Amino acid sequence: MLTRALAFASTVVPSVALACPYCAGRGGEGAFGTVAVLGVEIGAPFVVAAVAFVAIRSVLAKDSAHDEEAE
Repeated sequence: MLTRALAFASTVVPSVALACPYCAGRGGEGAFGTVAVLGVEIGAPFVVAAVAFVAIRSVLAKDSAHDEEAE
């Protein structure tokens, strides 16, 4: 669990991920907004992949159940 939390933190916090050194080093009023936008940009593909994975598993489970009923 701790490993997953550290992996998530390293992708969300730009200073740890080193995704954009300019944005990560910039401080001031917009620092949180920069971190939030960068975190969303980094995390969005993982969310899409997770949703696709769940949808595919659901379809395969229904198809498998339908095949078992036919036998």
